[in-house]
Amino acid sequence: MKLTEQQIAVIDKYVDGSLISKERLVQYLEKHRTIKNDIFAHCSLLGKKVRFGDEAYCGLLDYKEAYTPVSRETFMQRIPFYFHCPLTSDGKGHRSGLWYVLPTRGDKLSADDLESIYQSLELMYYDLKIPLETIFEYCLDQMHRQRKVKKSPRQGILFSMPDYSEDEMFGVEGEMHHKGLFPMWCHYLRLCIELGWTDYTPARFTSRYNEALEAVGLEPIIYEPYVQYGVQHFARRGNRYICKGHFPCDADGNPILRWTTIRVSDAKQISFSGQRSQSGTLEIEITPKTTIHLYGYENYVSDGDEPDDEWHQIYAGSLNMEFNYEALKAYRKAAGMTQKEVADAVGANVRTYQKWESKGSVPDGHYLLRIMNWLQIEDVQDLIIYTVPNEDATSIDR
Repeated sequence: MKLTEQQIAVIDKYVDGSLISKERLVQYLEKHRTIKNDIFAHCSLLGKKVRFGDEAYCGLLDYKEAYTPVSRETFMQRIPFYFHCPLTSDGKGHRSGLWYVLPTRGDKLSADDLESIYQSLELMYYDLKIPLETIFEYCLDQMHRQRKVKKSPRQGILFSMPDYSEDEMFGVEGEMHHKGLFPMWCHYLRLCIELGWTDYTPARFTSRYNEALEAVGLEPIIYEPYVQYGVQHFARRGNRYICKGHFPCDADGNPILRWTTIRVSDAKQISFSGQRSQSGTLEIEITPKTTIHLYGYENYVSDGDEPDDEWHQIYAGSLNMEFNYEALKAYRKAAGMTQKEVADAVGANVRTYQKWESKGSVPDGHYLLRIMNWLQIEDVQDLIIYTVPNEDATSIDR
């Protein structure tokens, strides 16, 4: 069947004649009702693959996880996506936009899932009028972080490598990337249609997406800090507690902690280094009244640790510490001793000791050490009470 003038015009508009033989492409389409992925190699002028990043078409299309046979009409509709192959930033080659939205080779993806991706591309381009460059680069732009580069000598030769000395995020388990963001963006765009929004490419996607989810009555995404060096979520540096991860922020770059598993009260300052939807470092400058809690995990983790349903204290300032009168009483009774016996053992008046168990007064450090020694209390934390966090608590101490 001969292609129409309109179909020929589509090929002329979207196919780069220096990469693809338009003549062979037209001939193939006119001979086949069902278009298989051999069409790309058949029409390529550069061969299947010259080198990494320099291709006549997206090499992923050779795999069923990225391309399944479609009708000629559907193929024509998707030509803008199949053949979007702009020059790389260095101008030395071409890079298919599909690399940034399709799964990596070997990823398991059903035919229905793949079809959903292409339908989302059609929605973006034909219905929402989002430019092709934006479709393929928006998620990458949201997630990409410029890393510092340092020169390192190796056998007398200088070579460049990323400098992670200030922001050790690379390769952290669970770090989100642009391909993981793409299906979230697809869902967000459908929510925009439902809500009547036209902000299709928000400056901070993760925050705006959560706003959209809440606007339609869905649960927002809750972000948790990454485990650093395979050991801990938070690290202390002087008067700052830091953790790393993807954290949604408001328009001014302030982290929105209600969408995280972190709760902070009475901090001097809370800041986040990530731009757009990037990962980064969350810094909490503490005061004597600050408390920091993490939901689901204690700070130090071990292999196989499973999340729980509790808030775990990461830090509590000195002014949040209260003496646990009930714990002292419980330890004394567990030892089978009377108040007078403990008072005599630590050299205190029995009435003074009775006040320690009835909230009348607090033992000073001298007596506290004697009590711990006599009642075999190994950790001072066992005699301290801290405030349990309000789930919405996130405040700055001005």
